[in-house]
Amino acid sequence: MTIQDDLEKAIKKTTKRFTAEKRKVERESRLSSRGYSRAVQYVRDTFIKEAVEETIEQAYMKASANNTLPAKLRQIMYALRPLVQEQTSRPFKNTTLLDYIVKYTEGHPIQTKDWDVVFDARGHLLEPHTDIFIPLGTLEVRTYLNNWTDEELSQSERMIIPHEEDTEGPINRYKHVLFVEKEGFNELWKAVNLSERYDIAIMSTKGMSVTAARMLVERLSSEGVTIFVMHDFDKSGFSILNTLRSDTDRWQYSVKPNVIDFGFGLADIKGVEREDTFYKQGKDPAINLRDSGATESEIEVLVQQREYRGWSGQRVELNAMDSGQLVKWVEGKLQQHGVKKFIPKAEVLEEAYKKMHRVSFLQKKLDRAAKSYKEDGLEIPDNLEKQVEETLKDSKLCWEDAIWKILPKIKLKGGG
Repeated sequence: MTIQDDLEKAIKKTTKRFTAEKRKVERESRLSSRGYSRAVQYVRDTFIKEAVEETIEQAYMKASANNTLPAKLRQIMYALRPLVQEQTSRPFKNTTLLDYIVKYTEGHPIQTKDWDVVFDARGHLLEPHTDIFIPLGTLEVRTYLNNWTDEELSQSERMIIPHEEDTEGPINRYKHVLFVEKEGFNELWKAVNLSERYDIAIMSTKGMSVTAARMLVERLSSEGVTIFVMHDFDKSGFSILNTLRSDTDRWQYSVKPNVIDFGFGLADIKGVEREDTFYKQGKDPAINLRDSGATESEIEVLVQQREYRGWSGQRVELNAMDSGQLVKWVEGKLQQHGVKKFIPKAEVLEEAYKKMHRVSFLQKKLDRAAKSYKEDGLEIPDNLEKQVEETLKDSKLCWEDAIWKILPKIKLKGGG
């Protein structure tokens, strides 16, 4: 062993304890820092939670027009945010408030049992034979449960001949479509009968429109239907509008799309809470906004200044309006564009009049015949269940269809 080896060994031995102590101090410092951060976060979360619990009912009442209309989760969040901000004076994320709202409704079932909070659907249920499609959202499931038929079948003795015209598509049914850039407002529109009162179809997508949506817009436009596009006041909202009314690499319109900007525009967001937004990109987002049809005044709000690694500005979501405000705003827009009840051409009305006159005549005949019908002496076969079972074997029929197939084989006494 050389003198150099001895010297290195001595130095390592001497500094070993120092190195261990140094690492221990550094580790404890990191742990202490983490503990401090966790403590600060805990205090912040506690303040926010307490503020939410104190103000959430007030926020819900505002969002739901005093519990007269359904309110989306994000509408409640926007009504709640300034109330919590006032109490805490601390920054927090929208997702934090959304999480607390969900936890509050789950943890306070008695206080919130009469609230109509709309949670977005996550999945669906499709019934056999009826083609009833139920999105698995809060209000959709609640409506479905309330509409369940009883165990007993309807005992109504009167058979009604339908008089409504059987239509599918815009011809003889509607001339306007309200396109909403996000889903979740259907229950609100149903609550105020928006579609029926104005004879408009309502269409929505999640985010950017898909090719299928543009295909539908093209066909609707070729039939003279006007599509009103309702979007957030932000870069994505203007991009969605632009995509629906312009050619893209994936879709080129063969007819000019009859698409009108319904808003939000700058004039629509007066008095509505704005929120800060950040564009994490090097290219000025104003260029895309300008190409998408935003005015210079709107761009000045949406893109305000250059920041490190991006651009900052403000935006406004449709959800920032409470349900009452949103309904009033939409109806005002529809009236502004002259939307009213749909009436088809004169020849269509005349043909419908003839058909309904015939239906009225047949209905009177059917009612008279029904009065003379007697079930006395009607013999139901003892093996009806067995016959139904045999008819349904390896079949896609439902049990009612099976009875209908069996029925001609049965001799009805006193009934026909």
